[in-house]
Amino acid sequence: MDNGEIYRVSSTRMNSSTIWRNSAMDVFSKSSRDEDDEEALKWASIERLPTYLRVRRGILSLEGESAREIDVQNLGLLERRNILERLVKIAEEDNERFLLKLKNRMERVGLDLPAIEVRFEHLNVEAEAHTADRALPTIFNFSLNMLEGFLSYCHIIPNRKKHLSILHDVSGIIKPGRISLLLGPPSSGKTTLLRALSGKLGNDLKVSGRVTYNGHGMNEFVPQRTSAYISQQDLHIGEMTVRETLSFSARCQGVDQRYDMLTELSRREKAANIKPDQDLDIIMKAAALGGQETNVVTDYVLKVKTCCNDNQTIYNAERSENEVSLSSRTSSARVGSINEADRNKKRGMVLPFEPHTITFDEIRYAVDMPQEMKSEGVTEDRLELLKGVSGSFRPGVLTALMGVSGAGKTTLMDVLAGRKTGGYIDGNITISGYPKNQETFARISGYCEQTDIHSPHVTVYESLVYSAWLRLPPDVDNATRKMFVEEVMNLIELNPIRDSIVGLPGVNGLSTEQRKRLTIAVELVANPSIIFMDEPTSGLDARAAAIVMRTVRNTVDTGRTVVCTIHQPSIDIFDAFDELFLLRRGGEEIYVGPIGRHSIHLIDYFESIEGVPKIKDGYNPATWMLEVTTASQEANLGVNFNTLYKKSELFRRNKDLIKQLSVPSENSKELYFPTKYSQSFVVQCIACLWKQHLSYWRNPSYSAVRFLFTTIIALMFGTIFWDLGSKRDNQQDLFNAMGSMYAAVLFVGVQNATSVQPVVAIERTVFYREKAAGMYSALPYAFGQVVIELPYIFIQTIVYGVIVYGMIGFEWTAAKFFWYIFFMYFTLLYFTFYGMMTVAVTPNHNIAAIVSSAFYGFWNLFSGFIIPRTKIPIWWRWYYWICPVAWTLYGLVTSQFGDIEDRMDSNQTVAEFVRSYFGYKYDFLGIVAAVHVGFTVLFGFIFAFSIKVFNFQNR
Repeated sequence: MDNGEIYRVSSTRMNSSTIWRNSAMDVFSKSSRDEDDEEALKWASIERLPTYLRVRRGILSLEGESAREIDVQNLGLLERRNILERLVKIAEEDNERFLLKLKNRMERVGLDLPAIEVRFEHLNVEAEAHTADRALPTIFNFSLNMLEGFLSYCHIIPNRKKHLSILHDVSGIIKPGRISLLLGPPSSGKTTLLRALSGKLGNDLKVSGRVTYNGHGMNEFVPQRTSAYISQQDLHIGEMTVRETLSFSARCQGVDQRYDMLTELSRREKAANIKPDQDLDIIMKAAALGGQETNVVTDYVLKVKTCCNDNQTIYNAERSENEVSLSSRTSSARVGSINEADRNKKRGMVLPFEPHTITFDEIRYAVDMPQEMKSEGVTEDRLELLKGVSGSFRPGVLTALMGVSGAGKTTLMDVLAGRKTGGYIDGNITISGYPKNQETFARISGYCEQTDIHSPHVTVYESLVYSAWLRLPPDVDNATRKMFVEEVMNLIELNPIRDSIVGLPGVNGLSTEQRKRLTIAVELVANPSIIFMDEPTSGLDARAAAIVMRTVRNTVDTGRTVVCTIHQPSIDIFDAFDELFLLRRGGEEIYVGPIGRHSIHLIDYFESIEGVPKIKDGYNPATWMLEVTTASQEANLGVNFNTLYKKSELFRRNKDLIKQLSVPSENSKELYFPTKYSQSFVVQCIACLWKQHLSYWRNPSYSAVRFLFTTIIALMFGTIFWDLGSKRDNQQDLFNAMGSMYAAVLFVGVQNATSVQPVVAIERTVFYREKAAGMYSALPYAFGQVVIELPYIFIQTIVYGVIVYGMIGFEWTAAKFFWYIFFMYFTLLYFTFYGMMTVAVTPNHNIAAIVSSAFYGFWNLFSGFIIPRTKIPIWWRWYYWICPVAWTLYGLVTSQFGDIEDRMDSNQTVAEFVRSYFGYKYDFLGIVAAVHVGFTVLFGFIFAFSIKVFNFQNR
């Protein structure tokens, strides 16, 4: 370093008026820390480096250590976290300042962040689809659609699909630096517009118009690299942690243009003689360099998003400054209000019920400490999620259960509803003064889960009929039950979609808000006395949320006990609640009591605490309440809201109320039902079979494709093994005929077992919810799942058998044809039941596929075709006798050739060769048939037993 350079550095830091030693208002200054000559020399040496090296060097100052020059790419975990902690100590307060530092650093050298203006002009999106009954995905419609599609493609008949306009002549501009709000009623095309602008529309849609990014058409670049589309459905890899998910995303997306911006920023700062904040400089360099960008971005997102409250303000501006795009198919749309008059408001339910109170005192819930936390140094064996919470929920009182993420809202609700499958629960829970019994409690309660899980191939109306059929008392006749279902559908405004297929979330069927309303309706048709609702308004627009909450309010007005967890409700929705149960992070209550008209009681309670800021006029009380009770506010005020609550008069009144309600009233009786379930075992079986029938008939991707695959395989095998069944002149002819049987068993059998696994896995998820709701026991569900396969596999066997039997040329006698159909039918049955069984004993169908594939190899090896039983070593022959495929080949070969006395070239009869070479005896055929039935029953029984015993849903 020459003298001029040293002088320039030294004189600059001595001059308080220079940029290096700015006033306290400069966000980049380090006025709290004196810079020594050594540090200045180190920075000057970095400034002299070439740009490539300069953007990889930084000066790190840790507490108790002198500043040192580091290679940013070798930044350690502890160093990285210390820097982030200094920059963003409290996420709620410091994150905005940190972002402003980034912005101001670039503005000081005249460097603008890249900005993109999105324009869309005359955008049209159309779809072609069948309507009315043709829209139902039945096997008949599927076959007809394929035929019509082929004929239409050949221009023999016109296309009979209807044109549906999703977006019509939509134009607009999305400008950088603004938050644009896209509003519209359900099915108005909001999601389609977002997907069109982000380049994520499906290929089956017809799109016209123009979308440009800064004037460039979407065919000139890859829009997925420029824009991010965040879907309603949160799809992630379940086996990865949050950190791993973020790291994977950052690693795949790379550093993008950040490196180029950093080099230009460094060049301009050097030219302007500006020294940036050391910590900020290191973070920006690490985020732009390969190898460190993943760690830095992940740490920052975890700190800001995981630690901040749900009510963090992302953008704050006057509404008039924002851009609002409103898409609607109608000229006007009415947004519902909770308090508006409704024709159903005074109408009661047509079925009587008995009101019940639920009280809980000193409830604690803990789980085993995760191994990851133990590896971080945590010594406790258990992690406590609820810490002695107490309260009561009463008939006619709508209670809001609120708190930040991680406060334990859903955990408390699961504990009270009896939905927890693991963990340690302590405390007292009473129902109308009597100790809670989960078996009887499930009969009088309903639970609307946050995830809307339903059978995908039934309609909305059928879902409600099914729920009412199994959950209403047996003395309710069919006409009354249907009338009650109709009333619930009117109440929740489900009539317009009554014949719509439910579908799978994020794939097809109902939208998010329609699925949410269906979830509530499924529970309401059970006529419960106590209803738990886990975030009933999440994912809903203002109108849909108003409909749902109006329904909930009407339900409460009939005298039911309703509890809802809810996130940041609007003022109207919050006013619909009567009482609030507020939890803070860690599972401790900080307010349990009445809300009051316009939230007056809640506001008075918190404003009485010294230091809590007053609520502004017109501000949402729910948002204000969450803001003033954050962990950072507690730290700033030096108070503990849980301690303050437990010292308050409100807490003492709640304790007295719990004590009062925990004593049964006079002339009351403990809940008792003569049977565990509302309906008898036979009715449960019939209902489950009815739903499975609808599900299979409307699932052509499984049922119809299985028939199509079977037909193609039959034709292929028939042409390959053409007329080989009539040839018996030598041993090779018999091997060829047996090979056709062997190939058919494995091809079609394994296909059946594999294709049924995802179907059973989806229905098992629905089964967990329905069983927890007390709709039926495990055996009726297993009965329906097993029995529904019988007719489908029988048709599959007939189709395959007729084609193959005739083309291969087996002997046309009634007995031989019957035996062929019999063995193929039960073979396909046990393969299908085996596939179902592997799903029942494993957590998901992916693991089931791995487990079942392992056994397919053993079955292939010990089938008796590759190595006949007579040549298998004696110590392995036992497995031959328990191999299902070996018995199938035994039955098929013996029934076709075991009684043939024609002589072959070797002077042996066909029957003698089959007996001597394979060990197959014709007299043993009856036992072989019985073993086939036994394997089928065994696999079906294991499936039913596993469904009853194993529960892979962890809550």
